[in-house]
Amino acid sequence: MSKITAEHLTLSAVVYVRQVTAYQVANNLESQRRQYSLVERARQLGWETVQIVEDDLGRS
Repeated sequence: MSKITAEHLTLSAVVYVRQVTAYQVANNLESQRRQYSLVERARQLGWETVQIVEDDLGRS
C-alpha cells in the first residue's frame, strides 16, 4: 500500500542536493551519488516531473 496518491503525482517532485563546501563537492562523491539517485527513485514512484535544486552546491 502506497501513501502516494494520483494527486501527489500531478505535482513536481523536488530533489535538493546539498553539499556545504567545495571540499565536500570534490570529496563526498558517494553522498552526491545517493542524493542524485533520489531523482530516479522519484521516477520509479511515479513522478514524471522531477526538479533538481543544486544552485548553492558547495557554497556555505
